Amino acid sequence: MVLVAASLFIGMLVRHNQRLERERDIATAASQLAQQTQAFLVDLFESADPLAPADPERGRNITVVEALRIGTARVREELRSEPALQAELLSTIGAVLTKLDQTDSAYAVVGEAVAVRLRTGDTLSTAFADDLGELAYLQGSATVYDSSRQLLVRRLRVERARTPVDPEREGRTFMALAMLEREVDPVGAVALAEQGVALFRPTGSKQMGEALRLLADDYRTASRLEEAEVTAREALAIFERQDGPETVGTAMAAHTLGQVLGGRGHVAPAVELMRRAVAIFDQRLGAEHAFTMAVRNNLAVLMTAAGLHAESEGIYRDLLVAKLDKYGADNSLVAGAYQNLAVAVAAQGRYRQADSLAREAERIYRRVMPTGSYIIAFPMLTRAEILLQGGDAEGARRVAAGAADLLRGKVPVLHPAAIMADCRLGRAQAQLGDLPAARALLDSAVWRLDRAEGVREAYQTECREAQLALGLATPAPR
Repeated sequence: MVLVAASLFIGMLVRHNQRLERERDIATAASQLAQQTQAFLVDLFESADPLAPADPERGRNITVVEALRIGTARVREELRSEPALQAELLSTIGAVLTKLDQTDSAYAVVGEAVAVRLRTGDTLSTAFADDLGELAYLQGSATVYDSSRQLLVRRLRVERARTPVDPEREGRTFMALAMLEREVDPVGAVALAEQGVALFRPTGSKQMGEALRLLADDYRTASRLEEAEVTAREALAIFERQDGPETVGTAMAAHTLGQVLGGRGHVAPAVELMRRAVAIFDQRLGAEHAFTMAVRNNLAVLMTAAGLHAESEGIYRDLLVAKLDKYGADNSLVAGAYQNLAVAVAAQGRYRQADSLAREAERIYRRVMPTGSYIIAFPMLTRAEILLQGGDAEGARRVAAGAADLLRGKVPVLHPAAIMADCRLGRAQAQLGDLPAARALLDSAVWRLDRAEGVREAYQTECREAQLALGLATPAPR
């Protein structure tokens, strides 16, 4: 018995030592890989300024972006026999290109990193999972939503295949899925983001602020504005405490809170927060960066809601030119620029021009968004209003009904777009003489307006005046 016990004990020690040796070998390999990666990048360039000469020691007057492209070529050629280092460097270069807003180049480089890892069987590492997430983000930027979703679902499987599961990494994957789902199913996006935040909270992660900021965005998109404000304020407080008042992360949190307050009708503090965010982005990232343009666009949206249509039109026109130059014609961000400009132009009575802009927005959305995306409804609602103003009631009925179909089941019934679809459809039915149908639609729209939060004053006036014009009461739906 003593000999058996001793043998068992020795066996346990051997297995324990073997496990320690494996862990040591893994740690050593990771350390060596990190050192090799650092050495290669240091050899490539030293400047941290994207517009500064990247290699002054060698007399090469090139920028950091150009140096990264040269570095990518070197990685392809010089490291064919070292796939682990090659994949790590491609991932690193791709991440830097993403931060420099070089989306197309980053997408290609990260895609190469994923391909190298797949060839070598590196499909369970955190690095592979990170590359999948980065590639999904970059594809999402290019509106390839189905493919991006598949990448993130695969990343989630990778995260859950490791023992023990890292809740912070799993949470990050849920947040990425929520960001993608927001464009297709805002209610579903909230559920995903709430799962992500629930995973983050017990970890004490420094990324909690960003997770809360994203959840606040999803609450806002789903018209859960009270929850959005509470969450956005918590996120901003975390960023200000951790990073200080002037960082990009803090600016993003201020921007999110500004959007929420604007949605609740608190325009003055919302504009103040937006201007704060724009100033930081201009200084830290530059006026042409995607984040800067997005925040400036949302500031213009607030100005539109406040009735400052001429001022917002000027911002939208500048953004449209910049986005066309940056992204090309067929991109959802360009479509959004056309749509916002159409709203500002229509509000000033220039309906023919607004119709052309809204049609272009709808055309692009139909090309680049998933079939049936609720986003397509927004330019359709603008076109429905233009058709009503032009006396084409049948055309307005057809377009508004199409918008209502796209929105149904994808946004809450108290969402402003869902309300306005019924309102404009009701106005069209009234012009066509179908008063019972008009009565049902306008009663429902006004009843929901009384319960919704943050609907623009102009939209409320539109629906209530249409109802009064027919001499309708305002009973609650049965």
